[in-house]
Amino acid sequence: AEEAVRDVSFSLRQGSLTALTGVSGSGKSTILELAAGLLAPSSGSIRADSRPALAQQNSEAALFERFAADDVAFGPRNRGISGRQLVNTVKHAMDTAGIPFSRFADRQTFCLSGGEQRRLAVAGIIALDAPVLLFDEPTAGLDGPSRFAVMQTMKSLADSGHTDLFSSHRRDE
Repeated sequence: AEEAVRDVSFSLRQGSLTALTGVSGSGKSTILELAAGLLAPSSGSIRADSRPALAQQNSEAALFERFAADDVAFGPRNRGISGRQLVNTVKHAMDTAGIPFSRFADRQTFCLSGGEQRRLAVAGIIALDAPVLLFDEPTAGLDGPSRFAVMQTMKSLADSGHTDLFSSHRRDE
């Protein structure tokens, strides 16, 4: 089997926002999947204090509940959060991701625009409250204002103590 990446080594500092850049096919997604534990390395090791949460590139594939708030609640609910705490977690995550709970909670996920779906997928990752958050091409296919909003969300998360790593082929990001 051919290796997708070779001799990669890096460390992330808590509260940092780090870009992993490169051309399409250079292994950015593979590195994120390795870091998230979705793939096992053929050699070497991956060390992390906690399991990172990964927002994958195809946000539509990550959405599977009928309503937006239910989709964001899926992960925290599986981790045992319920009742008022679950509602607060979902509300905070959606508001932080720029897809306000008050306007989008009852919207059907598949009726959302591409940018709204991307922000909803980000909200689902935020709701997991993992210390390390990985985002695979979070701004791909978005217009300028939507790209800016996603970048601001990731910066806000880093400022609040999360360690964020995102992939992008856009050097300006």
